[in-house]
Amino acid sequence: MKAVANPTPAIFSLFPMALPTDNKVVNYSTITRLAQLARRRGKKIIFKSGCFDIIHIGHVYALSRAKLLGDILIVGLGSDATVKKLKGKNRPIVPEVLRARTLAALGCVDYVVILREPLQGRIDHAQLLRLVRPTYYSPTPGDSAMAEKRKLAKVVGAKIRLIPSYSPLSSTKLAAALIRTG
Repeated sequence: MKAVANPTPAIFSLFPMALPTDNKVVNYSTITRLAQLARRRGKKIIFKSGCFDIIHIGHVYALSRAKLLGDILIVGLGSDATVKKLKGKNRPIVPEVLRARTLAALGCVDYVVILREPLQGRIDHAQLLRLVRPTYYSPTPGDSAMAEKRKLAKVVGAKIRLIPSYSPLSSTKLAAALIRTG
């Protein structure tokens, strides 16, 4: 897969004000170099992915807990095209560049990568996981792609750590309410 360009120019088209955390949104090439450096320094890398369409307290909790597993939390963010395929024609509610910037603004998140891989089943981050080779891979409990994710973790040498969100909220429920109310 070809590395994507740094998303910074697109970031500013939807929200023109720079945030101090915008540099945490990186491409495949950059995160590969950062992960290699981190591993050489003995750092533990955690990888968590998702759509994060409407970021809520459940997401924040799960990401904060994931960060406690190690030193560097990398979030793989589902692209707009992937979210539409997985969640339906009215999704995403929030465009990928704004979701990426919001995630990057969280103190527990070290880097965000907008996933640019074709969806294979329900997985859109197999190549990125192979490049990053995290210590821990943190899917959501009950994930419908858990069997594939366990295989992928084994291939890259990552340990699976499940962290529930403990929230009655979900982006899907919030999106449905927004669509109903207009």
